[in-house]
Amino acid sequence: MLHDVGEHLPLAKKFLNKSEAHASDDSATEDSKITLSALWPEPKWQSMHYEGYDTDVIVKLYCIYHGLNKKPHSASGIRWAGESITVNMWQDAYADAVRWIRAACENTYDLHTLKHSKAAFDEAFQDASKQNTYRTYAAGKKTRKSFYHPFHPQGPIAQLEKLLPHLDFPLSINPKRIKLFPIKVRYKNPERAVYKLCKVNQKSVSWTEGDDQSDYINEFETYDAAVEALLAHHGEEFAVNVVDERQAVVNPKKSLDGIQGVVDDYEDVEPTRLMSDYGFRGVQFGNYLSQHERQSFVNNCFDSLRILSDLLNIPNHWIGGRKLGLAFGARGHGGASAHYELDLHIINLTRFNGAGCIAHELFHSFDARMCQQWTGHDGLLSALICKGVTLNVAPQHQERYQAFEQLVRACTDTRSDYVKNAQSLSGQKHGKSYWSAPEELCARAFEAYVQDNLLLFGERQQWLAYRALEQDYPTNGKHPYPIGIERKKLNQLLDESLSTIFHQC
Repeated sequence: MLHDVGEHLPLAKKFLNKSEAHASDDSATEDSKITLSALWPEPKWQSMHYEGYDTDVIVKLYCIYHGLNKKPHSASGIRWAGESITVNMWQDAYADAVRWIRAACENTYDLHTLKHSKAAFDEAFQDASKQNTYRTYAAGKKTRKSFYHPFHPQGPIAQLEKLLPHLDFPLSINPKRIKLFPIKVRYKNPERAVYKLCKVNQKSVSWTEGDDQSDYINEFETYDAAVEALLAHHGEEFAVNVVDERQAVVNPKKSLDGIQGVVDDYEDVEPTRLMSDYGFRGVQFGNYLSQHERQSFVNNCFDSLRILSDLLNIPNHWIGGRKLGLAFGARGHGGASAHYELDLHIINLTRFNGAGCIAHELFHSFDARMCQQWTGHDGLLSALICKGVTLNVAPQHQERYQAFEQLVRACTDTRSDYVKNAQSLSGQKHGKSYWSAPEELCARAFEAYVQDNLLLFGERQQWLAYRALEQDYPTNGKHPYPIGIERKKLNQLLDESLSTIFHQC
């Protein structure tokens, strides 16, 4: 298994159960703060929908989250496998389990991965003989006589997992208000099963028999018919107000279908070579990456950086500059495919969507490095230029700064269709300012320039830049990349500007 190399890159998700956790988690070390909401604030389910998560994934994550106990078990004196479990032991195990589950859920984008999370969790919390311990059940629900596995919710949560895909969740449904669930029951004639709307607790169900005098007869031939009755007769009880004018947000999301990387017989690269050859200060892997995934990230990044170095005519070592950290599937958040952490100077590529984003995130790192080296400011130079911040540029960097400023002005020209499309994306209800931010406009223009050059030179490697072409998105006034004559002009300007900006690297 490949492991982290080089400098320690702080604040990765796998460190959440250690002293290096975020400040919000540090406060959870106090007994009064060891709660689910303190360790893992409830995700914003609607936001996840607008970010492009599949509904089935959101439903599963919702049920995992609400299947956890809200605080540690307080039962003392329980003996488990000959060991007497104290309150403090429950608290420590609860905090470790919640943090583990949180990291697993925040690093997933599909049901396939979630299905494997239980086995990985069991492996992490079982004893040496592969037997479940009290730690395995510390975060799950509990009745007077039973402990439940946190990945095997019972009662109402188990029913929600089946029901929510049939409802308008997460947009107009509050699952916490749902009191009745379609349950398959056999009674009277054991050969005939029907569905009834039932109240459900952890271990039992109950229902009210319908008759001709009630609003409806509580007996249905199919699950779907029971759901229709639930909506018709009880829908107002769990509906939430939704703006009638709500429209689907156009959120151009990269699909990695068909992306090409290194060939099958590509010689495996050691992670240390990303440091020795390209100047990264450290390389970090998420706990949930398999050996195959780790090697694929290393091989494809190494190959992509070789191409970028040739394209920009820059020394290999300058790319990392001995200050940039590189993480794979270790620090993702929300629905982002990848991100650059300005304060820590780290690029993270997420496990499932990081491929194809290398050029974009490297531009952000270049943007930050030039800002610090040329002006002494910490920040993104493109953003400071657009904000009109007065910058004292050292004389030896004046020519390069002017070339960069010209590029930024062209990428952020409000008269261009490129900027108008970005503003249209950002201006949608539930839209994000991300699209029209100066630094993002510049990074996407660079990304498009790189992919155009990959095609021009016949490179098959697409991890560097992917789905940044004109034909990859509809021309609906919300195209995220430069198109048409504007793309050609920006590419030409990038050719000229980058040769000036990087000529002293």
